[in-house]
Amino acid sequence: MASANRTYVGAIHIHSDQSDGCGSLREIVSAARQSGVDFVLLTDHGTRGYGARGEEGWHDGVLVLCGEEISTPDGHALAFETREDVGLQANLPAALAEVRRQVGVVVATHQHYEHGPVRPTPLEDADMIEAWSFTDEFLTRTSGRTLGNDVARADKFITGPSRALLRKWDRQLEKRRMPMIGGLNVHQRKQPLFDWKVMFPYAFAFQTIATCVQTPELPTVALRARDMIWSALREGRSFAVNRSLGPESNFQFYFAPKKGRKRLMGEDAPYDSGGRFHIKLPMFAEVVLRCNGQPFAWTTAQDMSFPCAGPGAYRVEVYLDRRMWILSNAIRLLDDGELFSHPTVSDVT
Repeated sequence: MASANRTYVGAIHIHSDQSDGCGSLREIVSAARQSGVDFVLLTDHGTRGYGARGEEGWHDGVLVLCGEEISTPDGHALAFETREDVGLQANLPAALAEVRRQVGVVVATHQHYEHGPVRPTPLEDADMIEAWSFTDEFLTRTSGRTLGNDVARADKFITGPSRALLRKWDRQLEKRRMPMIGGLNVHQRKQPLFDWKVMFPYAFAFQTIATCVQTPELPTVALRARDMIWSALREGRSFAVNRSLGPESNFQFYFAPKKGRKRLMGEDAPYDSGGRFHIKLPMFAEVVLRCNGQPFAWTTAQDMSFPCAGPGAYRVEVYLDRRMWILSNAIRLLDDGELFSHPTVSDVT
């Protein structure tokens, strides 16, 4: 019998003292323990950083994983599961080609920016999307005049990805599986504009946007635990959560067909007209079940189920006080290889 899945809280897209962050590995692990984070994914610019030094693995009960942020003049991306540093490449296509050569995973990042300091990765060139980012969302919502005061209450600015950003992801889901993660883009460094105060300490940021993976219990063998986390992220067995709004525990979203096993987030499954979607939450909240990017069901509850409307990509958004609390990965239902029999997000926007 397969082991029951557990939920592990992850902090993703973290910069350390190996690039332009100010925190050591010890400081990051300490902040993770303090914040109830089970694993951290470091993504320093142009290097695997502590991973290249052989320091991936368990540290005081926190699993440390190392990716890399590709930084080129024509765009940035995150690279996961690479074996060597991609390093500083002349342009984004060359960097992505190197990730492919290493059989790595490309994550489109900085999607909150349409016209900003960093160019977003084209989704067509990526395997996954960082659909929610704490620092990036904050910087798009604050203003230069109020930035100093806003930093002290930055978590109040986190309301969820824009509808335009989510439409971009929905369009990709029409074509293929594209898992989503929530990230931080956090550096914990002192800023001269704030009288050299630290902007977004790790312990503070770790209480905002997390990616929670659902996987069997992680073993003490670091290599095996690492592979299980990578697999869960790559397959979309995860959801993003704003921890400053509510707890991440006990969230479930799955499809139960009339026959066969239930289907979890990130999976493709045959369409079954008699199947039902099930959503379970830690507490009452406003829930939107979207089909092909459009609202299919909308209610306030803690434990609910809905019939299947037809083939399509189904995902969940959960809100508290009109702010997004949870964003799920999608379950895509196919009928004879076709995904959509109803209007898609492309048809109505």
